[in-house]
Amino acid sequence: MTNDTALFYLRLQDSKPYRLQMPVDKDGFGPVLAPDGFVQEGLNPSQRKIDEESILAVHLGGERYRLAENLTEPFCLSKLRWGDEFMAREPVAGVLVLTRVCYPASYRHYTFIGGMDRDSELSNRIHECGGGWSQAAGIVTLSIPSGRVSDFKELLARSYLCGGVEFQSV
Repeated sequence: MTNDTALFYLRLQDSKPYRLQMPVDKDGFGPVLAPDGFVQEGLNPSQRKIDEESILAVHLGGERYRLAENLTEPFCLSKLRWGDEFMAREPVAGVLVLTRVCYPASYRHYTFIGGMDRDSELSNRIHECGGGWSQAAGIVTLSIPSGRVSDFKELLARSYLCGGVEFQSV
């Protein structure tokens, strides 16, 4: 991997472990957000379900963070994926309380069952445009810069990955 292709992964360096708290829906998927990315406040606090997940995040200053890794990936219930930026307060050292997911999202995330070759055309194209990918337990996650998704539609179809699930932030 050259310096140009490592850009995505460099943005995730200097991460630290945190426990991220966020509201989840009745099925445990979260975060529950308003259309503007803010945590949904309309629920009665006694009815709100809060989940906590172990993550690695890069502190960007103030209350802004970039998710570097969800440590329960690929089996987590969170809609947040690596590279996503969010706002959180840290009431206790090492515990982040999610307040907002930042939009527009920098990356679009696609998850597939299968495998991927490090030297494939798809892998090279993802890295050339500043994206990244990971593979764990037979599940591949592709993270493509949002502005470049249309460039990948044909390539994804030719790679037989067109049936993948796109993780959207809302």
